[in-house]
Amino acid sequence: MEYLTPGWYWDPDIRNYIEYESKAEYRTADVWNHVTYENMAYSKVVDALKAQGYQYIGFGNHISTNRWDTYMGDSANQYFNYYTEGATLWISEFQEILWNTTMLRPFYWHLVGSQHETGHRRQTLYTLEHLKALPDVEGPKFVFAHFMCPHTPFVFGPEGESVPPVERNNYEDRQFYLGQYVFMSREMERLSDVLLSKSRTPPIIILQSDHGVRPHFTGIEIGPHEWRKILNAMYLPGMDYSEISESISPVNTFRLIFNHYFGADYEMLPDD
Repeated sequence: MEYLTPGWYWDPDIRNYIEYESKAEYRTADVWNHVTYENMAYSKVVDALKAQGYQYIGFGNHISTNRWDTYMGDSANQYFNYYTEGATLWISEFQEILWNTTMLRPFYWHLVGSQHETGHRRQTLYTLEHLKALPDVEGPKFVFAHFMCPHTPFVFGPEGESVPPVERNNYEDRQFYLGQYVFMSREMERLSDVLLSKSRTPPIIILQSDHGVRPHFTGIEIGPHEWRKILNAMYLPGMDYSEISESISPVNTFRLIFNHYFGADYEMLPDD
């Protein structure tokens, strides 16, 4: 519900992201810190809905493991994360990079590669199946799930089949991104159908990506602003969609929802 940073643009000359206002090179520590993690877990959206009697149900992923998992476990009424519940052998992002960029690489696939790839598949399927069961949970609920898909690694073909591990980050051959995109799009449609058919009260459904394909990946040649274009689809029962701008920014999604369904009076921010 708020803009957190001035935003970034892609500089093709240095192949890096630059902050608009400060012109300082993007540094991971500026964004990925524990203040951000707390804001994600104890958000204004969650606080407002809990005050209305909603329970908070969250689904984590491998990125949230050892980051905001602790906060989510405290904030959410129910929190699920395959990587902390399953028997998958898990390694951190740093460990994965270390394995794959040093002389240790031949040992990666032998020791943890297959389990790691299988974990990405199982986590996605695990979350999809859990979400389909949520209409059976009594009472109003706010459910948040972040899928790392069609984001890399590419582990699904268009029909859900496995992808060879060597192709897990292959953007140069577009069939691998496209196959995972087709698979996930179909699964989102199936999930939406289940939620609509099984829910006693028509649900609000928001399908939103966090970013587009980023130009820093090998094999990606796109315009400097293409990565900022996202999917932002909303099913809002009883809403007059003609009143919603086609260019609405995600920062206004819950401002719109709270104003319409709960009689709030939030100002709509610029759609930057």
